[in-house]
Amino acid sequence: MKSTLPENVRKYLGKYGCERWKLEIKPELKFDCVIVVPAIAEYKNIITLLNSLSENKFDKDHKVALIFVINSIVSSSKIVKAENQETLELLREILNDNSSYHPIVKKINSKDLTIGLIDASSEGNEMPEKTGGVGLARKIGMDLALTVFDYSKPGKKIIICLDADCVVEKNYIGEIINSFNDGRIRLFPENKFYNAAAQIVQQTMDKFAKLTGRSYHLFDYVGAPDAERVIVMMGSGAEAAQDTVEYLTSKGEKVGLLKVRLYRPFSIEHFIKALPKTIKKIAVLDRTKEPGSAGEPLYQDVINAISEKFMNGELEFAYPKIVGGRYGLSSKEFTPAMVKALFDEAKKDKPKNHFT
Repeated sequence: MKSTLPENVRKYLGKYGCERWKLEIKPELKFDCVIVVPAIAEYKNIITLLNSLSENKFDKDHKVALIFVINSIVSSSKIVKAENQETLELLREILNDNSSYHPIVKKINSKDLTIGLIDASSEGNEMPEKTGGVGLARKIGMDLALTVFDYSKPGKKIIICLDADCVVEKNYIGEIINSFNDGRIRLFPENKFYNAAAQIVQQTMDKFAKLTGRSYHLFDYVGAPDAERVIVMMGSGAEAAQDTVEYLTSKGEKVGLLKVRLYRPFSIEHFIKALPKTIKKIAVLDRTKEPGSAGEPLYQDVINAISEKFMNGELEFAYPKIVGGRYGLSSKEFTPAMVKALFDEAKKDKPKNHFT
């Protein structure tokens, strides 16, 4: 299947795709819109959602798939896992068009909707304890959705993320598809105030520099101009990191540090331009811990920024390996030795991710 994928999609999936999980769907079909629905113990909600989606009307030229990611972690309760198994059975009966199983089977299969499912709940298929959650479930669904798009057809390929515990208007699917294709919805909706904020902040920084002689930018890079390993972080810990970078570069190490001065709004353009074009590894440090999330905030912003540029064919360097970690929790000391250890870890082919 992957041999028919565009080169940028194939490279992304090869490096970052969730290939451990498999998509069950009619293999002969391809789509231009995929709705991803993560669900955990939501059997009744899914039936309600399917009834709602079955009422939708849209142009039959558009092929739409509903991919349900039925998920849990190893420590999930027996009740959760039992309901997930019941949900998987229902979805497989829809996939097999067994209309005698439940009335929803006939109803959904009479529409121009194709059901797919991903089992991330059965024994051996559960999501990891530390990173499992709705964020990872969505990523699994979106990654596998990339493998079933009809790339031979013109027009945008649309992924919609929807919660299982909701109902939608009868024009929900058609309105989204039409709005994307006729330009009424931008891929990243614009807010003129947010868009202007980054440049206003930089102009203010420039005025400050003229008054004081101290120059700041939205993202300040220090280190080797040809650095291959770079730390991205913000806050007071960046000073210890800078001292370490200056010492290591004096010894010939190709390392660097990118200090985040303006976090929100996060300017992707300024961030990408600040990185050295020789970069191969990025370690993102957050001074917070978010259990249940796919990663901490700055780590996710960095991945999103680079992925967005990569998917748009605008990344000016090879896609680097990106890891994220946490530091300084509970006011613990952050030392140059820790920074050096992080750069040493980044030399490995598979540096540790989600570390503290």
